[in-house]
Amino acid sequence: MVLLVISVAAAGYCSWKFVGGWSGFSLHPLLGVSTISGMILQVMIAMCRCSPDHEMRFLFNWIHFTLGNVTHILAIATIITAYEATPLPMLFLYLMAAFILFHIMIHLIMQLKRQPAVQDSHDMAMNDSMQRFHVEVVGRKHQGDTFRKSFLVIYLIGIVSIAAGLVLVILEKIG
Repeated sequence: MVLLVISVAAAGYCSWKFVGGWSGFSLHPLLGVSTISGMILQVMIAMCRCSPDHEMRFLFNWIHFTLGNVTHILAIATIITAYEATPLPMLFLYLMAAFILFHIMIHLIMQLKRQPAVQDSHDMAMNDSMQRFHVEVVGRKHQGDTFRKSFLVIYLIGIVSIAAGLVLVILEKIG
């Protein structure tokens, strides 16, 4: 979270210096400010997270999930609107399309493959305390751990490669 805040502050500063101040009320800066606000709010909500067995944890999970996805979509929209604000080559749009499609593909595969922790009903009946049950289940190996770790590596390689391509296209244009 600290790295996120530092990265956002550095990006905001670089943008401010590059453009020379607020560029007006076009879509790109408004989406950018909305994205930064969502990211800061997400970090603040995460710091107020309740314990896993708290009765309102489901509400935290839904708020955190929804805000995170909305902020991610806003961030992608902000990057795409940068194309309209700056004369970037067509390669920028192709790389953005690849970024979005790759992310959606991995997300869908992970959602379809999602499996709960291995547990049986006998363990559940034997535990009279939800906290003891939680400790026992959390300590178990989840089915599909190797699959998820493999896809995490594939995802990181793909996203970092596409992001590096985007940065190179931008640097080539401004440099």
